Amino acid sequence: VTSPMNGYRYRAVINGTCAPDAISNPALLTIREKPEITLQPTSQTVCENDNTQFTVNPGVTTAPSFQWQYSSDNGSTWNPVPADAQHSGGTTNTLSITGALPTMNTWQYRVVVSGTCAPQVTSNAAILTVSQRPEITVQPVDAEICEDDNTAFTVNAGVTTGVTYQWQVSTGGPFSNIFGGIYSGENTAILNITGAPSTMNGYLYRVIVGGICTPTVTSNTAILTVNQKPEVTVH
Repeated sequence: VTSPMNGYRYRAVINGTCAPDAISNPALLTIREKPEITLQPTSQTVCENDNTQFTVNPGVTTAPSFQWQYSSDNGSTWNPVPADAQHSGGTTNTLSITGALPTMNTWQYRVVVSGTCAPQVTSNAAILTVSQRPEITVQPVDAEICEDDNTAFTVNAGVTTGVTYQWQVSTGGPFSNIFGGIYSGENTAILNITGAPSTMNGYLYRVIVGGICTPTVTSNTAILTVNQKPEVTVH
């Protein structure tokens, strides 16, 4: 029996030696659709604390019911999605994620669709990727050197996803981006200064940390102190 036959009506016509024919009452054929999935859930990428959804389409499944599951170990084990602050709609066709936590990164989600008929069907697994916003866990610190010596300023951006760096300097006015010269690593976590002249005494340094997510964060300001070596200006 195929699903297009749903709603067909049947009756019997009985005839014999005598007339007229006898016609039965009509009988209705109802065909219940087995569980199916016509649209699979798709993987989602969000920034931490943002929201997203996973959706499935059960097609023409008769009386569909849903149970979303998650796996935090790359699909080795699956458990029903809990009704907590981060999850809602775990028994509907749309699972909502509210305020995704960094710890949920790489979690997988799938849904089991049941109905009036058996067997139930399980969707493909969709992956939740949670990108972490820019952060600074270790600030650059002041440096004190003698003229013509080398030094470096360092920052730690923690677990920022897709981290980028832009070091800046203030020579007494607004901060401006650093490009080359006696500097190297201006787009890394470590800004190197080679052969600092005494004229750089009191320069201020900071770094802007960016990433896949917004907003960027700006570090504390670090001061460069350049002490002058002994000299004789009048003999």
